[in-house]
Amino acid sequence: MIIWRKWGILVAIIALACFAGSELAMRAIFPEEGYYQTHGWPKAVAAWVAALILWPLGRYMNRSEERNLVDPETGEAVKFATGGGNDFFFIPVEHWGAILAVAGVVLLFVKKSA
Repeated sequence: MIIWRKWGILVAIIALACFAGSELAMRAIFPEEGYYQTHGWPKAVAAWVAALILWPLGRYMNRSEERNLVDPETGEAVKFATGGGNDFFFIPVEHWGAILAVAGVVLLFVKKSA
């Protein structure tokens, strides 16, 4: 089951689009069959591109704005915060940028077993 709040589903959409785009580009550039599946660097690049998109997007979406409101009856000040809460599998969107960046490094060293 996929779990997200607000616009957290964008993590899956953007990552999927980056990996699919990487595979399509490899099919167009390298005519040999299975190049994308046997090499790790195209997947690493896709993960890094997704990370470069998700980090600033997540920072923008999860920014919070605080306002101090005063209760007219009691005169007590109350902090009111809006924004934030965009996450995917309980992890904020901007943190997925870091996760995918590390995953890209790992993908460089993963070899397909025959």
